[in-house]
Amino acid sequence: MTADPAPKRRTDQADLLHWIGRLGAVTAPALAEHDGCSEASARGRLQAAVGVGLLARARPLRDGPSLFTATRAGMARAGYAGAEPTRVSAASARHQIVCAEVAVALERRYPRHIVSGERELQRDERELGGRLASARMSWRSRWGDSHRPDLVVWPVVGGGAPVAVEVELTPKAPARLLEICHAWA
Repeated sequence: MTADPAPKRRTDQADLLHWIGRLGAVTAPALAEHDGCSEASARGRLQAAVGVGLLARARPLRDGPSLFTATRAGMARAGYAGAEPTRVSAASARHQIVCAEVAVALERRYPRHIVSGERELQRDERELGGRLASARMSWRSRWGDSHRPDLVVWPVVGGGAPVAVEVELTPKAPARLLEICHAWA
C-alpha cells in the first residue's frame, strides 16, 4: 500500500508554526513536501516568518539545507508559550534534517495520525508529569532511566498506542540499542 500522493493544502501561518513547534526544526524541502508546493514557495514562506521574528534560520552545514526553528514569539503564537526554542548546531543539524524528512514521510504514509518530535513529547510529558511515549529503561542502565524517541506517531482515530520512531545516522552501542528496544517492547 502506498501513501496518498495528493498534495496537502497549504498550511496557514498558525498551522506552520504549530507544525514546526511539534517537530522542532524543519527545512524548506520538508515544508514543500508537507504542503505539496515548490521548494521556492516553501522557502519564501519560511523566510517571511523569519522576517517578522517568528522563525529563526540556521545553516550550520555548508552542504545541507537551512533549518528553521520557531523563536520564542513563534512558539508563543503556536501555543507553546514558555517553551524553549530548538537549538541548532553543526553536531545536531544532520539529524534534525533527516528527522524532518522522516516526519513528512510518516505524515504522508499515515494521514490519520499526528507526527511529533522529541521536543513536543518532552513538553507534553513534563506537563502531564509522566511518560506518554518514552521508554522506561532498566534500573541499571548506564544511560539514565528513560529514553525519548526522535519522533512519535500518534493515532488520532480509533485510539491505540503511539509508535516510537528512532532516526539513527550513526551506529548506537549494541547494548544501548537492545535496551531501548526491550524497553519499548
